[in-house]
Amino acid sequence: MNNINIIKAIPNYTEVKKRAVGYARVSTDTLLQDTSYNLQIEELEKDIKSNANYRFLGIFEDKASSSSIIKREEFKTMIELARQNEIDVIVTKSISRFGRNLIETITIIRELRNIGVEVIFQKENISSLDDSFDFLFSVLASHAEEESNNISDNNRWSVNKRKQKGENLTNQIYGYKIINKEFHILEDEAIVVRKIYELYLSGSSYNDIINYLYSKGIKTRKGNDIWSKATIEGILQNEKFCGDMILGKYYVKKGVKTANKRGLADMYLVENNHPAIISKETFVKAQELRKSRHKHVSKNTNKKLSQYVKFVYSTIHQSYFRYALEKPKGQSGNVTSQIPTIYCPGKNSNIKRLSFQTKVIVSLLNQVLFEVRSELLPLILDNLKLLNNKIEITKNKESLVSRLDDLNRIKCLSEIRKLLSSNINYEINDLRKIFSKVIVDKDSIDIKISISDDDNIDLNGYNLIHRTEYTFLKFYKHVSYSIRVHFKL
Repeated sequence: MNNINIIKAIPNYTEVKKRAVGYARVSTDTLLQDTSYNLQIEELEKDIKSNANYRFLGIFEDKASSSSIIKREEFKTMIELARQNEIDVIVTKSISRFGRNLIETITIIRELRNIGVEVIFQKENISSLDDSFDFLFSVLASHAEEESNNISDNNRWSVNKRKQKGENLTNQIYGYKIINKEFHILEDEAIVVRKIYELYLSGSSYNDIINYLYSKGIKTRKGNDIWSKATIEGILQNEKFCGDMILGKYYVKKGVKTANKRGLADMYLVENNHPAIISKETFVKAQELRKSRHKHVSKNTNKKLSQYVKFVYSTIHQSYFRYALEKPKGQSGNVTSQIPTIYCPGKNSNIKRLSFQTKVIVSLLNQVLFEVRSELLPLILDNLKLLNNKIEITKNKESLVSRLDDLNRIKCLSEIRKLLSSNINYEINDLRKIFSKVIVDKDSIDIKISISDDDNIDLNGYNLIHRTEYTFLKFYKHVSYSIRVHFKL
């Protein structure tokens, strides 16, 4: 007779509820869409809360966004949380609300399905976990994309008519406040615009202008300390600052906003449309200078550039080092060997050119990494423990989103821990995962280690954790720098 053993039931077992969120989106700011938007949110919240198997965390909302996934901030946050295993189910009204770009949407859906995250489309009554999903979804999504294109055609017709009438389509621009389509100069910001043009026309580079604005404590409209090159360039090539307005710089193609650089769509110039911050003469001079400078920019941009951009900073030159391939000193003509170098150009007889071979920077950082390993590893481990203990069960969307920051910090700290635990010499790409800035002074170098997106050059809030010295050979002479290493979470 066979032995029969009783497998006892687990007492007081409670089935774990799935963590569910909703996603709502509308594409324009009309009153009708506002009503649709609010209804989406109300219905999503009601439906999720009514399901006994779900634990409702909140609704992710994107309003007046492009149908391109790239530009939807709430959508991107939601997907990142799903990748971090913080969401089990996403409920949305329909395929057209989730995304109308078929290729991008299918890619995202398949990725979520591979990591066990379910997406439910209420209108179509399908789930991404259904066996027949791929076939049904491709058919339904194609229909949704066709419907989206029809709506885009109607919107495009309306916008083109407004362009032909010279109507203002701009909602906001630095230097102005736009009220009822009328431009009103904000003098505090207008002063900055005029200074940017003045500096540029006097020979300053984008980096020089960025460093000037930073040194004066002038923040962007969003409150950022560091201005981007794209923002500076945008100001320098925007005709609105001289009172004119060009309509049709962008057009919509297959639901995606596209720059009209090749004149594939009509453009309309409205002269003297609004009060000018700078003169037309100043604007024209800036465009001529931009064209002349672009002629001297090499078309063969070296991939090494991205490895050093905004990484090594000179306090003497008040600018970041640039990357270049240079010929060995004293040689000219057709020299096959070139030396990877970073440099700051000389400004005058007192501030001369400063340069380092990139291998020197790599060697310096590897030496520092080896020396601080014993001091840094305990700090990393302690903070990993604190962050892991801090993370609790999320109760709503706000705590879920704030938790994402901690999860990203844990991921970054774990990466640094992995690099610190190895004894190999690292290349610049790996070193930049640990070191956020290298700040060069006359005879000293400050090195910042941070896991936050710190793009500043100041050391406020950082703790000095290590001192050392670094010596290398430059033009047959030994050069020494005192090194200070600073750390901040």
